[in-house]
Amino acid sequence: MTQGPFDKQLIRRRAARLALTGPGAMPEALHAHVAEEMLARLAACDDDFDEALVIATAPADFAPRLRATGRVKRVRHAAAYAIPVGGGHDLALDPEAPALERESLDLVLSLFDLALVNDLPGA
Repeated sequence: MTQGPFDKQLIRRRAARLALTGPGAMPEALHAHVAEEMLARLAACDDDFDEALVIATAPADFAPRLRATGRVKRVRHAAAYAIPVGGGHDLALDPEAPALERESLDLVLSLFDLALVNDLPGA
């Protein structure tokens, strides 16, 4: 039995299956809307960031668009659990136990990939 309300093994299997289908399998319109919202909120912020991590299985164009704002020097693009075909991601990570150095990021953005995390504050 898994701990928490979400079955991580099932989520991993579904992410792996989705990764094989490519970026066209994701609901692009919804992701595009959320990406626009995130970019608008970032524009309202006075800070610039050295290192950012985008956790987003799709759309693949969000990380380059974030780079294009000029507000972030370096952007890494991670997919949760499995890297989709042609997704342009730098790494795959488990959102509940990301293998990242402590305090190595100035900004973390997630497009839906933290919605199924059992321990969100811990993530």
